[in-house]
Amino acid sequence: MKCFCGAAAFALSVMPSVALADDVTLAARSWYLFDSLSSGDQLGTNGAGDTGSFTSETFTVLMKGGSISYRSDDFLPATTFTATGLFGSDTKELTIRGGSVINFPGQTFQQLMFSEQRTPQDLRRRDFEVTAQTRINDLLSWTLGVRYERARVRFTSQVTNYSSNPFTNKVDVTTIVSAPFSGGYDLFSLRGGVALAAPLNENRRTLLYANAMGFVGRRENKDRIAAPQYDDASFIGPDLTVGLSHRLAPNIALDIRYRAQFFFSISGSGSFSEPKTTHGPSLGLSYGF
Repeated sequence: MKCFCGAAAFALSVMPSVALADDVTLAARSWYLFDSLSSGDQLGTNGAGDTGSFTSETFTVLMKGGSISYRSDDFLPATTFTATGLFGSDTKELTIRGGSVINFPGQTFQQLMFSEQRTPQDLRRRDFEVTAQTRINDLLSWTLGVRYERARVRFTSQVTNYSSNPFTNKVDVTTIVSAPFSGGYDLFSLRGGVALAAPLNENRRTLLYANAMGFVGRRENKDRIAAPQYDDASFIGPDLTVGLSHRLAPNIALDIRYRAQFFFSISGSGSFSEPKTTHGPSLGLSYGF
């Protein structure tokens, strides 16, 4: 909670231009993020041979942070500027299994080999965003922004090999533990679109909020040997948000929303037809000055 409140000088997603005051709005926010973009589904193979299987869960990250929004009465009075920042971490285990059968010419026996690689992956994620939202009318606003996403993954692999000995009828077991690795990526993107803030009652205490943006982004790998799944790549895609904001008091509001980003690869090893996603619900409490 201390970290959550202390980060309230930063921001998540695009805060709607329905700020509770003309000057400054602070908000504490959490985002429960399902992050397939960081989920390491290309983390090597165990080289065991003929058959193999792969198991890995999507990272689920509780991001915590906040926002600060500012609008000047003198400089671009129709535009609200928002800075954003969120921080979170998660651990998931990647498992790779493979097996092979070795036949010896002219012999009736076979050698069976099986390998299992277990890799706990510790993800640390940092998101920063700056946006400018310019009012078109009472319902619509233009939105422009830049976003930086930083993901770092630490992991140590343990490979266990099982091999049948055709001469002794025993199973030989060996275990190899790798040195700790650290990899990850930095992703920069430019985005723009339209935001909607529509009142659901006459006193405007409850608002429907929706935001639709398109983006173009570039991911840069920070360690090609340790984390080859994060190759240098370029993406395009939509960034969509929908939710409700309810004013609890003249300068206090609670909002809940759902945000989803779809990353369609236009370069790198990823497939355009199989986009990666980051999505999840968020909750925010804002205070206007």
